[in-house]
Amino acid sequence: MDATENNNNYPMRASIKQVIPFLLHPREIYLKIARQPRGSWFLPLLLISLTAILCLIAAGWLKQQSALSGELSLPPDFDYYTPEQQAQYFQATQATQGITFVYILPIIGSVFGIWIVWLFAGGTLHLITTLLGGRGETVVSMNVVAWAGLPLAIRNIVQLIYMLISHNLIISPGLSGFVTTNGSNWSIVLSSILGLIDIYLIWYVILLVIGVKVTTGLSAQKSIESVIITFVLITLLQVAVQFLITKIGDLSITQPFYF
Repeated sequence: MDATENNNNYPMRASIKQVIPFLLHPREIYLKIARQPRGSWFLPLLLISLTAILCLIAAGWLKQQSALSGELSLPPDFDYYTPEQQAQYFQATQATQGITFVYILPIIGSVFGIWIVWLFAGGTLHLITTLLGGRGETVVSMNVVAWAGLPLAIRNIVQLIYMLISHNLIISPGLSGFVTTNGSNWSIVLSSILGLIDIYLIWYVILLVIGVKVTTGLSAQKSIESVIITFVLITLLQVAVQFLITKIGDLSITQPFYF
């Protein structure tokens, strides 16, 4: 057994030094993932989770500062609320200024969402690529989805820097600012969908397509089809969760947990 064959028997050692090279030349990392079908998903998921936590800590600090100064960040569709709904919103806001509501619950929900969406996306992507004739393994699909999500960590860092510099919360993420919500179900759904779309999500999808093509042996067309189907299913899941939260609590999600 030569040295190359011996090295391929061991899992790829995920290192923080591989993050920048992956973002610049993703194919090289994907080739290693394809040759060594072992779990290398923990590092990218950890980076995404940690940056999301930092964002939520910054957002919580800004909310507390606004509460102390008497200022209050209102949802985009607040003007369409009835007087009773506006009063309920102010009461609910005052009741949720503690550490549990400002930090603990959002962080738990965000991290839980990141990992659940990763599991769902990885399993779905593997199923679809297999049906289309791909030869990859489940753990390889999980690795591909995790590494492809690194642009979302960059998005979290950009949002964190923006909040720290501007001292403003991100009220309308993605393209949701182009929609004026009036409280109707369709406006909430549309705002939720557009709120997930930005340059980092497009980058994520492109990396998924590259990863699928490299690790499964599928053609470019089938790789794109598998990613689109997976993307649509994940988006439906995210929008459904966000819609339920919005309807139940009359809340506006400012930190989508899309993965």
